[in-house]
Amino acid sequence: MVKLLLEAGLDEVADRVEHELLGFEPLRPLFTAWNAAVDAEDDEAMERAYDAVRAAVTMSRPDGRRVAEFLLSIEDDEAGFRWHDEPFETS
Repeated sequence: MVKLLLEAGLDEVADRVEHELLGFEPLRPLFTAWNAAVDAEDDEAMERAYDAVRAAVTMSRPDGRRVAEFLLSIEDDEAGFRWHDEPFETS
């Protein structure tokens, strides 16, 4: 499982990310599926892809506590994320 840390030191994070990307390749198909679903605006495929990413990846604070919710996107050499302290409401 990949563990992403939210840290203030951007240089340290960049060094860590560069090192940890070696373990990213097995996850690449999950993000490829997510990006394809988003591009196709396919809600069901997006939900399946999101569930697959969340099953494979966790996001934690520096103190080790997991964030309640996050959205992580990786496309080519660019990544972005959003996180929230509380679980998202489901309707």
